[in-house]
Amino acid sequence: MALDSARVVVGTGRGRLEIVEVALPEIGDDDGLVLVETNGVCGSDLELLHGEEHGYELPMILGHEPAGRIVALGDAAARRLGLAVGDRVAVNSQLRCGSCAQCRAGGRCRTYPGTYGTMPARVPPGLWGGFATHLYLAPGATAVRVEESVTTAELAFHNPLANGFEWAVEAGGAGAGAEVLVLGAGPRGIACALAALHSGSPRVALTGLAHDRARLDLARELGVQHTHVAATADPAELRDALGAHRVVVDTTPGSGVAVRQAVAAAAPGGRVVLCGLKGPGVRFDVDVDDLVHRRLTVVAPPSKTPGSFRRAVEALNSGRIQLGPMVTASYPLDRTGEAVGTLTSTDPGRALHVRVDPRT
Repeated sequence: MALDSARVVVGTGRGRLEIVEVALPEIGDDDGLVLVETNGVCGSDLELLHGEEHGYELPMILGHEPAGRIVALGDAAARRLGLAVGDRVAVNSQLRCGSCAQCRAGGRCRTYPGTYGTMPARVPPGLWGGFATHLYLAPGATAVRVEESVTTAELAFHNPLANGFEWAVEAGGAGAGAEVLVLGAGPRGIACALAALHSGSPRVALTGLAHDRARLDLARELGVQHTHVAATADPAELRDALGAHRVVVDTTPGSGVAVRQAVAAAAPGGRVVLCGLKGPGVRFDVDVDDLVHRRLTVVAPPSKTPGSFRRAVEALNSGRIQLGPMVTASYPLDRTGEAVGTLTSTDPGRALHVRVDPRT
């Protein structure tokens, strides 16, 4: 690779990707350039790679959980972000111009045709994803400084942790006095549990399936007090096994069964948080009178907000959330396809979290 170019992973659909060489851009007053250290791998990467997410243009620059070190930064960008060349940062995947109607309403920006990790490859300068050696820090980007004490594995977990703070804490109300039940032992389920513990919830329970036993054991090592292997489709199973909870967070993909179990496990006056997309055609029947009689609130929050993103990075910087026992796997850029492919594994010994480290 030439010193004035970057290597970038481009998704072309149907599970195919290419690694292309892109010229590094000239940096102006309000933008910058990041040398990528790591990028976490997410289930949506698999869907995007196969063209299963509707509304996105292919070919696409992949990798929406980037982090690294600033190697170039304009003066206006430095003032706006409060950062400098040499700073280690986590970069929020969301891009916002701050002036369009959608931005002002808190929705998806209309100025940018995508986010980091979903930007069409045709959009210059072509460095819009973390599966790359370099990332363009656009005028609409936000980034948070990361302490040198944070390990690469912990840094790669910043985006699931941001989801955890958004779903369990911001949307669910986890904190002092609120007992929390999390459904799903994937990275984001464990992140929700960690965010709840970090925020002061006195009792946190986590559920998974039979092939998640190792992950449930890990959760206990990380401080989760109660775990349970879900074995039936009975809506009452989790409530009967673990009791009713003030906050119930469902992070499971593709199943209306878990949604019904989440609603049944909510205590009177509680909140049920439905996280992420369940997939097309996933529906569940609900007894509306039951929701009313139990005074339940059901919410479906976005993946993260700038506030929850910052809280996650600050929690990692504080050292209060450490992922020491977590089993992670690192792949070089040339094996990005293999890294994304691990997400389909049900091997009990599979890594909880997978990342691409472009410089390895």
